[in-house]
Amino acid sequence: MSLDSLNNQIGIPIPGQTVDPIQVGLPTGTTTTSETSTTNTLPVGTNTTAGNNVSAASLLQSDFSQISGIVSSGLAGGIGTAANMKNLTLIGKSLKGTEIPVGQDETITMKASVGSKLQGLGQSAKEIGGGTLQGAKYGAIIGGAISAITNGYQVLTGQKSSAQAVGSFAADTVSTTLSGAGGGLAGGVTALSLSALGVGGFPLTLAAAGIGLTAAVGSYFLVQKTGLYDAIKEKVGQMLGKSA
Repeated sequence: MSLDSLNNQIGIPIPGQTVDPIQVGLPTGTTTTSETSTTNTLPVGTNTTAGNNVSAASLLQSDFSQISGIVSSGLAGGIGTAANMKNLTLIGKSLKGTEIPVGQDETITMKASVGSKLQGLGQSAKEIGGGTLQGAKYGAIIGGAISAITNGYQVLTGQKSSAQAVGSFAADTVSTTLSGAGGGLAGGVTALSLSALGVGGFPLTLAAAGIGLTAAVGSYFLVQKTGLYDAIKEKVGQMLGKSA
């Protein structure tokens, strides 16, 4: 005889089986089960992803750092573009040639000689280089100042160590310096090219400034995308951390 049959005959409930409580002398409605399930219920609102959350303050500061870097780059690129736009416009016009009136509504264009064009190109390269340096200088000044304030506050509030703050400051300053230089270079080339094509006045200013600003912001994102920003921040932070 099997063990299950013997249990049924003597009234011992099989684990997991619902039996008639009258047969085994248990109170009405009693059920026997083979095991008891225990469910651990966490209090309402318990966070089960601890360690993966970023505080709202950290997110806000990260967004501020990103926005300040973009603004600093754009301003520096615009300043670099404007620095020598007047001279580049004159050079561009000279490369195009000089218009001489020959009648009431007629003009002829005297083309510049090869020597004059070469001299103009040499001078334009000097002017564009100057604008590039101006963009880099103001990128470093504006971006570095904002970064110093931001990281200094984070050190005072205990959100960063001194080594981490200096690493972030170095990365921010290099990023805005390079992006300001990129904006000044692009804006200067645009001013020279368009003026050589005969564009002048407000359209020239708007186009050169717009391209200079766009190139500066694009350069800033390029520095971030290539990993140069993170590399500088981590390297400087590690060096200072070890020396401390």
